[in-house]
Amino acid sequence: MKIRVVPTGPINANCYVIYDEKSLEASVIDPGSFDKSVQRAIEGLDVKNIICTHGHFDHILGAGELKEKTGAALLIHKDDEECLTESRANLVSDFNPDLEINLEADRLLSDGDKIRFGDITLKVMHTPGHSRGSIVLIDERDRVIFTGDTLFHAGVGRTDFYGSDATEMRKSVLKILKLEGDFHVLPGHDGDCFLSDERKYYI
Repeated sequence: MKIRVVPTGPINANCYVIYDEKSLEASVIDPGSFDKSVQRAIEGLDVKNIICTHGHFDHILGAGELKEKTGAALLIHKDDEECLTESRANLVSDFNPDLEINLEADRLLSDGDKIRFGDITLKVMHTPGHSRGSIVLIDERDRVIFTGDTLFHAGVGRTDFYGSDATEMRKSVLKILKLEGDFHVLPGHDGDCFLSDERKYYI
C-alpha cells in the first residue's frame, strides 16, 4: 500500500490517497477540498472510493467534486449520513452560513465492514464520540490505522459539537488502543504517531 498525504480545506484536514501499486486502484480518505494538490495526488490512479471518517465539513468539502471527476463511490458510516445534507450536523453553518453541502452516499458503512480495492482491505471500526458515525479504518496487513478525528498524537477529538459524546469518545479510544500489536496511526489533523506510544497516555 502506498500513501499520499495532502493537507486540505480551511483547517488543514489530512486527506489520504491510498493505492495499490500494481492495479493503481485507490481510495481517498477525507477530501477536505478538491484543490490542485488533491488533483495532483490522484493523477494516474483509478479512484474507486471516497471514504469519510466522519461527516464534518472540513473532511467532506471536496467529496462532491472528487466524485464527479472520478466516478468513485462515496462511503460514510450510517450514523453520519445526515452530515451529507444537514448543516447542523456537518458544522458548516458554524464556519460559513452561506455554504451548503448536498451529497448522497453510495454505501453506508457499519462496524466490521470491509472496503476492498486492488489488493488492499480496510476494516471499518465504529468509534463514536467526535460524531455519531465516526470511524477508523484499519489495514491489518500493513499495520496502518486511519483515525480521523478520534485519536491524535497525545490527544483525542473534540466532544463539544452536535452529535458528540465524551463518554462514547473514551470508550472508542480505549477500543482502538486495545487492538493487538502496534499500528502506524494516521490522524485527521497534524502529524502521525504509533499506537504503542499512545497507549501510555490512556492505559
